[in-house]
Amino acid sequence: MHKNLLETVSFGTNVRQPHRLHAVTMCSVLNGIRDGGINDLDWSKRVDLIRKLPFDSKSQKDAKLSLPFFTPAGTFRVGRNDALLRHAGQICMDLDDLNPDQSRAVMNTALDDEHCLAAFRSVRLRGVHLILKVPQCSSEQHSKIVFPHAARYVRDTYGYEVDFKCRNVCRASFVSYDTRILVYPRATPLEIDLSAPAWQEPQLAPARRCPVVAGPSLPAQAPTKLNFGHVGAFHLGTCCGPHRFKPDGTHYTHQSLFQLGKRIAMLVCKQALSKADTSRLINEAFAGWIAEARRSKHPLRGEDSEYRQELGKIVRSSVKRKGIARAVATWTQWTRHAEFPSDGDPEKRLLFAIRNHCEARRTKVFFIGCRDAAVIAGVRSTKTSAKLLRDLRRRKILSRSLDGICVPPRPKRHAQRYRFLG
Repeated sequence: MHKNLLETVSFGTNVRQPHRLHAVTMCSVLNGIRDGGINDLDWSKRVDLIRKLPFDSKSQKDAKLSLPFFTPAGTFRVGRNDALLRHAGQICMDLDDLNPDQSRAVMNTALDDEHCLAAFRSVRLRGVHLILKVPQCSSEQHSKIVFPHAARYVRDTYGYEVDFKCRNVCRASFVSYDTRILVYPRATPLEIDLSAPAWQEPQLAPARRCPVVAGPSLPAQAPTKLNFGHVGAFHLGTCCGPHRFKPDGTHYTHQSLFQLGKRIAMLVCKQALSKADTSRLINEAFAGWIAEARRSKHPLRGEDSEYRQELGKIVRSSVKRKGIARAVATWTQWTRHAEFPSDGDPEKRLLFAIRNHCEARRTKVFFIGCRDAAVIAGVRSTKTSAKLLRDLRRRKILSRSLDGICVPPRPKRHAQRYRFLG
């Protein structure tokens, strides 16, 4: 048996009791993940049950905590960074929020990775765990030197960002059940200079910030075209700007671009914008996004043109998704109804849509946002549609009280929940 599989790690059966650990070999752990258990300890049925629960629900999270765990970095006296007994010369890198195709692509890449000791799918099947060979090091070197290099290697090789919590040397990984686990016993360590200066964690910007500059919005071509209300395209870009940073101090960009692209795709579908108007909208929103990124004074890894091209791809692919079309048509479909009062006043138009929506869904409870209400009512401002909804509540046509319980309002940019009393 190769020496890589004889490295010892700490193993525990209850993550809430990090002091109850014992040493096992990596061979035992990897065989257990493949077979669903070690000796008399079987977790395959528990993993199957967890995968059947609603994703990211409280019940699924609580059930996951009942699984055994191991510390891939080495053996510990207790589950703390300062209690490392011996480093195993390896690090576990978690790639989260992957769909089945992305997980399959990561596993295929791991097949050709000479530094990857093992790769297996996570407990909830929404990610992949990569165990990479690295030089043996101290606890501080693991988090400040080894992890940044390994994270950069994973990003360049696999194309995904790593969970930042993996930098902790005592980071525990729950066992999984994957009969297709990949194991390469002869994996070689990454070339990392442990004498290099330790990486200094950058000062993070606030998670949420209010943009202080908002550029002009695109001019409206018609009452139903380019209706952004009080949020301009530049302002939308700044709101979706990147505010999280990688270990090397550069921005995390993909998630913020993806959120901005979905928002733009919703606007394109709702207002049936032409290619020219869509391009102008993307350009102005991207200008806000890039301005927000520059304002933090942290560098971007790529060129501006690369991010603009990525945003365009996200918008084009999102527009083609059936889910976007269904979400857009939830309310706007009633404006195409044969009996829709196109010549009526805003209140009559909005009540027609609400009444038909409730009849179609067979419920009196619904969600509607100010932007959808503005499109249906034919008004140019979300402030006007918000005032119209408030007036319907004042006149007891709509209510936020559900079963006698007054539901607190959600943030203004979110759809609100109402009960139709008419």
